[in-house]
Amino acid sequence: MPNPNLTTQHARAFATRLRQLLSPIGILSSRNAGWFDRLAARIRLPADRLFLRRAAALHKLSKLAKSVEGTPDRGHLKPRPRIVVCALRGWADHNAYEFVIAQALRLRGADVTLVTCGGGPPACEQGWPRQAYPRPCDRCAWMTNNLAEASGLQHERLATYLPWGDNPRDAPAEAPSHEPEFDPSAAAVASTIWRLKSGSLENHKLSRTVLAENAVAASGAYEAAQAIFDRCQPEALFMVNGMFAADRGMRAAAIARGIRVPTYEIAPRNGALVFSQSGFAPQFQMDRIWAATRDKALSPDQSQALDTMMLDRSGGRGAHESYGFSAEDPANIRSAFEVPEGDRIVSLLTNIPWDTAFAGAESVYSSMINFVEDAVRKIRDVPQATLIIRSHPAETKWGTDEPVEPALRDLIADMPANVRFVGPEDELNTYGLIDASNLVLS
Repeated sequence: MPNPNLTTQHARAFATRLRQLLSPIGILSSRNAGWFDRLAARIRLPADRLFLRRAAALHKLSKLAKSVEGTPDRGHLKPRPRIVVCALRGWADHNAYEFVIAQALRLRGADVTLVTCGGGPPACEQGWPRQAYPRPCDRCAWMTNNLAEASGLQHERLATYLPWGDNPRDAPAEAPSHEPEFDPSAAAVASTIWRLKSGSLENHKLSRTVLAENAVAASGAYEAAQAIFDRCQPEALFMVNGMFAADRGMRAAAIARGIRVPTYEIAPRNGALVFSQSGFAPQFQMDRIWAATRDKALSPDQSQALDTMMLDRSGGRGAHESYGFSAEDPANIRSAFEVPEGDRIVSLLTNIPWDTAFAGAESVYSSMINFVEDAVRKIRDVPQATLIIRSHPAETKWGTDEPVEPALRDLIADMPANVRFVGPEDELNTYGLIDASNLVLS
């Protein structure tokens, strides 16, 4: 008789494989939208919209807005401060944060305008609208427009003021110059890196095309922001991270008028946000804070809190992203990677080069891969050391066009014998590797 457990396992494996094959078809971020992909996109549109509504808990946000509507005005500042809050993308977590912050400002007496995209840019972080129209706008713009409607706030759409309107296929092929006030091409870099999931744009076949498309998007946002600011006369513009193309366009227009541009981003700690009053929140600009506190001794409570945080992080607890690391005894590292007795261990921890927290942060090397390549070539001349390269787990979770190990093997045909790799899917505890190391590179 057939084994029912084995049959169930085969069925689950088949379902998983089928889901892997079907899930990329018709997605909003499609680059090459053939007829079958477009048909699939139309079929899955209602389900995608339902998913977005539920992911952002839109019904709960609507209730929140109505509760704020019924609260007496507690604002003490007259005239009421005017603030523009951006919700340019249908990202559920960010939409919820932007919505709640906008309502909190409203509750405190601010005159808040919510600005959404509304569709129109030829490229964006959600997809490639010029190539896959009406995607992603039929999901993303639909979501943020619903968010604005539920908010009860004044609402403006960038698409209303784009020079070419709300159809991305009508956008120009190249961005006009706004120098010296604003450089659309420079503003387009972070979005291009993010969209292509690549930190080495000089080697990507689509980089020039996507960079030009994002430059047009940045230029359009710069122009549209002028009209929105004329109408709203804001004192502050609030947005996520400030590094993406459309955001940079709006930010440049605001700064030229003397409008403050605070930004926010999701923090490494779960349930927390980081803010910057004038810079890019993901860059964690801590110089002033560190200068003021570096010579102060920690109190016992502060020291304990710091130890607890680091222990939680090493165990995969309390972080925004958790990768399910297993506990790791540093003594096992040496045997697991066949490190000869007496050799020193050098660990190298990679990153995701398209992440906005990392993009543009290069100072010595032109790219992360160049840095890792140099370390590999140099370790060849240090025979009493073993280099263990730990690929970031997000290579698998979020995807990348530049997985570290294959990229290195393409660059270095004769890999040194004293180099080891830890794949992104490996559950090795990175902090256990750090504890076992004599030197850590990152």
